Amino acid sequence: AAEAAACRKFCEENGLTVVAMQRIHKMRQHLARLAKTRLDDAGKGVASKTGGILSSMPPPTKAQEKLLMQAICSGLLDNVARRATPEMLPDGSMRFTRAAYVSCSKSLKEPLYVDSTSALFSKESRRLPEWVCYDSLVRRPTKDGTKIAVMKSLTPLEPSWLAVAAAGSRLLTLGAPLDAPLPVYRGEKDAVMCFIETKYGSRGWLIPPLQREMRDFSSNKRGSVTEYGDLYRWFARFLLEGKVFPELADLKSMLNDDPGIITRKKPVSKVALLVSSLSGAGVHSAGTLRMHWKEKDKKFLFKCMKSWTKKDRAAEVKRLWQDTVKSCISQ
Repeated sequence: AAEAAACRKFCEENGLTVVAMQRIHKMRQHLARLAKTRLDDAGKGVASKTGGILSSMPPPTKAQEKLLMQAICSGLLDNVARRATPEMLPDGSMRFTRAAYVSCSKSLKEPLYVDSTSALFSKESRRLPEWVCYDSLVRRPTKDGTKIAVMKSLTPLEPSWLAVAAAGSRLLTLGAPLDAPLPVYRGEKDAVMCFIETKYGSRGWLIPPLQREMRDFSSNKRGSVTEYGDLYRWFARFLLEGKVFPELADLKSMLNDDPGIITRKKPVSKVALLVSSLSGAGVHSAGTLRMHWKEKDKKFLFKCMKSWTKKDRAAEVKRLWQDTVKSCISQ
């Protein structure tokens, strides 16, 4: 009874609905019980000791707040809106342009607004979040008798969350690899990764690009990073830069050219030889290179390296290269 009274007082002081908060509390208890029975590491938390949620739990940290917002966002992907620019709004809706939002769905044409009772509301439009997700819409009358659509239960979000949360859904549209940011090599995936044009919703809003493995995309887009069989070009560059094998970290200082020339549009002969060797053998990752050295040719690429090596560092390069191959074969 005391807990119920405290809950009612808290809700009254903070403009919350008592019934809704009670339902939320019951749902949290249910989720805690599920976590206890189904998750291996749930025994380390509060749920393992109480079977529910302690009323004395501290407020969430900034990191926990972010995770909670991401979780809410993932459940409201159809209800994403962003601050509107004049060209986004239909004719005749210019009165509240500065505070207006527009839905990610083309089917919802009217401007949307933040509820005046929301914690995110501000009379200064510059203080409003750029992107939000909402639970529902209500239409409220204005002083002139017209109605506006107001978003309820708002949560601010970062557009970079959307690509991950909506992966595989109809809301996400993936385009071609981008020229920038440049591709990277990720050791934990053992893959050359490129950035893909990423659009959200039926309006096709550009959001921060997703990273995808370059081998999953076509290599015939002229004038871009995917031209000239770029998977092998970028792998060759990262290999000589020492980013693929830590044993080759010092190799770059022993070369007579910066490996960056490998990804230029007009390759020199030594670049063509290196890239064609990798392409012909189907080697585009540390794993495929190890396998080739181990099962087919432990001298693979060594001849190519001669034209890349400073004359006074040839002995060092040979020793470094042989040690790397030996280490890879032994794994």
